[in-house]
Amino acid sequence: MTVSSIVPVNTYTGNSTVKKFDFDFLIESENELIVQHISEDNVITTLTLGVDYSINEIGNQNGSYIIFPLENSSYNVLKENEKITLMLTLSIKQESEFKNSSYFNLNILEWTFDYIVRILQILSRKIERCVKVGEGLSSSPDELMNELNESKRIAINAAESALESKKIAEENKNDCIGYLEEYNQKVIDFNDEYSECLQSIIDTGIDTRCDLDLSNLSDTGEKHFLNKTQISRCILEASNGVATVIDNVITIHQGLKLSFSNGRNSDNTLKNLEYTLQSDLVRDYKVTGLLPADTRGVLYFWIKTDNLNSKSMTAMQESGVGQGSTVPANYSGVFYNTKENTIKFYTRGSLTPGYETAIYIPVANYVVDSKQNISLTPYQTLKVMDYNDFINNGISNVICTTAPTTVSTASSQRPSVVIENYVNGASGYFVRSDGYCEQWGAIDDQTTNPITVSLMKPYVNNLFSISAISYWQSTGNSKDLQINLTASNLSFEVYRQDKYAKFNWRTCGYIK
Repeated sequence: MTVSSIVPVNTYTGNSTVKKFDFDFLIESENELIVQHISEDNVITTLTLGVDYSINEIGNQNGSYIIFPLENSSYNVLKENEKITLMLTLSIKQESEFKNSSYFNLNILEWTFDYIVRILQILSRKIERCVKVGEGLSSSPDELMNELNESKRIAINAAESALESKKIAEENKNDCIGYLEEYNQKVIDFNDEYSECLQSIIDTGIDTRCDLDLSNLSDTGEKHFLNKTQISRCILEASNGVATVIDNVITIHQGLKLSFSNGRNSDNTLKNLEYTLQSDLVRDYKVTGLLPADTRGVLYFWIKTDNLNSKSMTAMQESGVGQGSTVPANYSGVFYNTKENTIKFYTRGSLTPGYETAIYIPVANYVVDSKQNISLTPYQTLKVMDYNDFINNGISNVICTTAPTTVSTASSQRPSVVIENYVNGASGYFVRSDGYCEQWGAIDDQTTNPITVSLMKPYVNNLFSISAISYWQSTGNSKDLQINLTASNLSFEVYRQDKYAKFNWRTCGYIK
């Protein structure tokens, strides 16, 4: 007998119909065939002869077949995702004796060789399916398998995490879709409501929307705006302009509408009242002097309260004579309390200090030159200003941005304010809106002489003030320290023998 070059294993995948499975290798006994069932989840179970399967023929060199499953088997017909494997198994042994004899049975020798070849085929199949470690590698097969199993575990965990992330992403996607749909619906609802409101305005012919500059506010709207924004003592309207001056004749124009406060409402907002000038108010500066004004260059409109009573605010009259003063305690009438921001009627003897006979509302800045000629810069009416427009064009009407000369450029209406500041340890500076700047620092140096300090904010020239306070005891010399100035640098030269410079310095002046 010869042994053909075969792999002594046959594996089949079920189809829920086939029950006959061939094997193409020789078995000489039932024990030489192993039949294994492989489930859908790769669980391998060795089947039992006579219970799960039967063998048709033994001893055929070309093999035979089995029947699976038998009637009493616990298994069903092999399904699509199930497999069955038939494999040869032999005991590794040699029980034939070969002795010196004149009679030599070649059949026994051939059978022995065939048996060995069949064992080698089994071993070759098993070696082929083993984990192989390349020559020169230090890992053992067990270590390699452990690494493979760990990699598999990591891969499975990563896959599970990916599936979980995908699940969360799907949930978040659904949430986002829900939020987006809700938002879109709100936009649609808003647009519908806006369209209905706009159509209602068109249908009624009444447009209640206000312009950005609030120029078309109703009387009620103006008062509400002023009360809520806490604005008072200002110009509301100036249909003919605020004020002009020609040949020193000052005219405050008819139609000037002013706002002033009479206490507060229950919600603590200002209770604003209004006054409109019915005719031009004219004053010749060289004949009668200024209208009410102050020494800081502000011209006021003066509403007298002498003729007001506690219930009526209509009997106001204009005047251009003198400045308001504290009312004597023996005077009766209606007065404006500058401390409480209220207008009240008082009888003789009931007054307390702080009441004035007039309400002053600033309307313009003025300048009188050396020849006693006057010029005016009227204030603007109250309006909403775009932020960029305010920065570029309107800020000079609110704060002082010009350095003074012999005449002040700052006032209570246009104050000079701090617009920039900086501190770093013992050094720092601040800058005001009119260009005034103070800078300071400290020096503690035993090696450098002279010491140069670069000013962080250079002055217009070197005509600025500087002071230095030392922390050493005088040596009796007429000069311990000399300071040289430029617009951008300070130079301190120490004349002490030890050349030890330890002092604070401070400068002040204008940088524009």
